[in-house]
Amino acid sequence: MALTISTEFMTEMLNALRVNKTTTSQEEVTALINAAAAELTRRGIAEISLTDPLTKQAIKLYCKGNYGYDKEHGSFAEAFEKLANAMSLSHEYDEGGDGNG
Repeated sequence: MALTISTEFMTEMLNALRVNKTTTSQEEVTALINAAAAELTRRGIAEISLTDPLTKQAIKLYCKGNYGYDKEHGSFAEAFEKLANAMSLSHEYDEGGDGNG
C-alpha cells in the first residue's frame, strides 16, 4: 500500500528529520512513511489519513526512530510503539471508526 504523499507532508517530515530536500532523502523518507503506514495497518488501524494529527505524529515518530543514526532514535521508536498501540486500542481507528481524530 503506497500512500499519496503531498509536497506539504513531505516537507513537514523532512523538517522534522532536519534533512535537506534531496532526491535521495525524499526517496528514503517516502519508504519510511510507507513502512510506518504499513505498520499501523498491521496493528489494525483501518484508514491511514495523513491529515489526522495522531497518524501524522505516529508517522513522524516512526521516521525519526528509523532515519539516520541519531542517538535519540530509540526514544522515538519507543514513542511510536506507545502511540501505535494506543491507536490500535481505540475504536476511533478500527473498522468502525472514522480515523480522522
